[in-house]
Amino acid sequence: MKRLATVIVMAADEAVGEQVAELVRTAKLATEVPVARTAGEGVGLMSSRKVDVILLFDDFEGAPGKTAIETIRAEGCRSPILVLAREDDEQAAVAMIDQGADDYLVVDSLTAPALTRAVRFALSRHETERELAASERRNGRLAEIISAAEDLVLVIDSWERVVFMNEAAERFFGIQETEGDTKVKAADILSSMDGDMWHLALPELIFEGKWKGEFALRDQQGNEIRHAVTVIHHERGDDSEAFYSLVANDLSALTAAAERVHLHGKMQAKSQFVASISHEVRTPLTAVLGFADLLADGGLEGDAEGTAEIMRLISEQAQEVSNIIEDLMVNARSDVGQVAIVPAKLDLLAQARAAAEPLEASMPGMSVIGEHVPAVADEVRVRQIIRNLLTNARRYGGPNVIVRVSGNGSESLVAVCDDGEGVPPDRRDSIFEPFETFGGQDTRAVAVGLGLAVSRELAQLMGGDLGYDYVDGWSHFTLRLPAPAA
Repeated sequence: MKRLATVIVMAADEAVGEQVAELVRTAKLATEVPVARTAGEGVGLMSSRKVDVILLFDDFEGAPGKTAIETIRAEGCRSPILVLAREDDEQAAVAMIDQGADDYLVVDSLTAPALTRAVRFALSRHETERELAASERRNGRLAEIISAAEDLVLVIDSWERVVFMNEAAERFFGIQETEGDTKVKAADILSSMDGDMWHLALPELIFEGKWKGEFALRDQQGNEIRHAVTVIHHERGDDSEAFYSLVANDLSALTAAAERVHLHGKMQAKSQFVASISHEVRTPLTAVLGFADLLADGGLEGDAEGTAEIMRLISEQAQEVSNIIEDLMVNARSDVGQVAIVPAKLDLLAQARAAAEPLEASMPGMSVIGEHVPAVADEVRVRQIIRNLLTNARRYGGPNVIVRVSGNGSESLVAVCDDGEGVPPDRRDSIFEPFETFGGQDTRAVAVGLGLAVSRELAQLMGGDLGYDYVDGWSHFTLRLPAPAA
């Protein structure tokens, strides 16, 4: 046995106490063996160190109105107490044990080996009692959790009888776990229009030890409700019989919760959308109204150059509002397939220049290059797409923007390129979704997130497509349109 830290000897007779302490030292039971002659001295020793075992003489006096054992336990000490008596007295021994002592030893016949055995048995018994108490507490908490769980929990014995149901299962099936002395058979309650779940799962349980699946369980009213069911076959290593545990989770509750989350998300998206539209439209309208008031008040009277600049800015901001409204209308109509497309042969370079011209003042680093490539497309929609791509580059891209027009015989292409940071790889699949923005949280308050979605929709309606790539530090948004037949 490992040497203990402290064994306290409590004896009113100091000489007798020292004899027992010497016996403990001889047996090498403890590192420290102090002797207490009064209850107060003993309590002081117990409060100042970890006490492994207490050796208590039967004539030791406790606190007023209490026995020595009661005094020790009242101080919160749970260490084993071995009572030492000068003579063998069965009645006294029983009384001491009833008070909380762990053993009763006669001093005259006590030897070091006998004392060692008694201490070892007392410590072992205390450890077993502590483990049992901890196990009971854990089992009690587990029972409370299982009983309160909304999932259906069943335990099925090796004879395929239900030997336990939690409260949720009892409510669901409308039966108790036992009816008289007859256990409910698992197959009797685990069946529905889906079949006999128990016998369906049994082969996999036997060979794999576990079965998982979705199954419609029938409640006490006859309603069949789909559940996610897990059954485990518990093999026991001791003499106990094997058993099965079953847990079933109501999927309809999860579906309802998912629908609530989805609805909440839609409401948030709607609120965000309305806020974004308000900001997008309010910004250019505020400028238009401010410039109009300036002209109406005669603030620029006689300043032809200033007036022309103000008129240009009004036109530019009004066009911005028109563009936003056009994107919204296209998005709304595309949901029901009502976007009108009027394809015709056109010069793609001319269309790119026409779309870029209104933005030249706000994008000094922009250039339009390429060939006069023909394409078959709707002129209005092509300009709308290019304009959206340029606005996107101005908002999110780098300072340098290149519009490149080219063709390969079967397709005519317009690539809007900028030297910005580009779209993160994990967002490139979603940037063409409606109401998606990729400029960070601050951008969400100032961008509707319809431009790219509408542009791809229009490109596909014209028989082409719109894609994104990032090459050598440049973002490439490429519009592909059908070329005229040879």
